[in-house]
Amino acid sequence: MAGGVALFLLGDVWFRRVFALGHAPARLLAALVVAASFPLGMWSSAARLGTLVALLVVTLSLERAP
Repeated sequence: MAGGVALFLLGDVWFRRVFALGHAPARLLAALVVAASFPLGMWSSAARLGTLVALLVVTLSLERAP
C-alpha cells in the first residue's frame, strides 16, 4: 500500500512539473516519508493505514495554507 501511495505522489509531482502547474515540494517529501514507512506495515496494517491517511492530510493541509 505504501508503494502505491508513494508512486502516486511522485507521479503527481512529475505531472505538475511537466505541465508547469507549480512546484509541490510537500508532495515530494511526503512520497519519501511514505516510502520510508513501508516497514510499519509489517507490524500492523491498521498502523500503516492510519499513518498514510494522517500523512496525506498533513501534506494537503500544508499546501492549502497561505
